[in-house]
Amino acid sequence: GGHGRRHGDPDDLRDTRIPFGAWGPGVAAGAELYALNPSARRDPGQAEAAGGEPIRNCEAGNLALRLVGRPPTPGSVFNARQDLALRPGG
Repeated sequence: GGHGRRHGDPDDLRDTRIPFGAWGPGVAAGAELYALNPSARRDPGQAEAAGGEPIRNCEAGNLALRLVGRPPTPGSVFNARQDLALRPGG
């Protein structure tokens, strides 16, 4: 929203950034997800992701499954290892 119907400009962060947050029991309050996942995810800063995988909104499905004790979606690619940490140490 706010800049037309096209979302194909890789230099416009409104086209490439979607907030990703988590809360609930066992989630580190006020923690930065990139700080909790330094070896598995890379913060792209103020640019399009390059040179390492950022946290992607498509990881939410397998994250939710992990939180309720279920295995990842068969054949899934993003967060298939269910390794997105929400607190220090996992």
